[in-house]
Amino acid sequence: MIQRKIAVLTARADDHTQMDIICGVVKAAFSENTDVVVFTNIHNHWIKDEVLNFENFIYDFFDPKEFDGVIVTAEAFMDTSMFSSIYERVRAAKIPAVVIGGDIDGFESMHCDEEQDMEKLCEHLITVHNITDIDILTGPEGNVVSHRRVSGFKKAFEKHGIPFNENKVYFGTF
Repeated sequence: MIQRKIAVLTARADDHTQMDIICGVVKAAFSENTDVVVFTNIHNHWIKDEVLNFENFIYDFFDPKEFDGVIVTAEAFMDTSMFSSIYERVRAAKIPAVVIGGDIDGFESMHCDEEQDMEKLCEHLITVHNITDIDILTGPEGNVVSHRRVSGFKKAFEKHGIPFNENKVYFGTF
């Protein structure tokens, strides 16, 4: 029997969330007699530093033709655009590709429903604690998850007839 092999591309594998994802993937893969190869860096990717960014060369060693599938944890990366050539190679290899916490053309997307979760959170603040003056701190302005979270807050405000103030939205780094 030929051993199957999948790749996981992530960042900061020492982060608890990433460790949980990797452990879950490994457990499921091993139960299916599939090997897992993890490509990761450990630097603080929020810092723009040329020396630290050398760690990203690890992803150049990923050759999709050597794998039966790939999982990318997009939420772990501040900017996934640096991987556009990798995504093209994955598409060309025609292997199954999954992205967790993001959207990549041609990849199956898996993520929580940030919009619904944030709507429920805001609902709780409004209905249980009677709080209606809320500032929103979300992720980077160019990140789709950031906007899903803001949309959830807007829905809760609209549901209760509370005016939504765009000046109370702050974009950050998660």
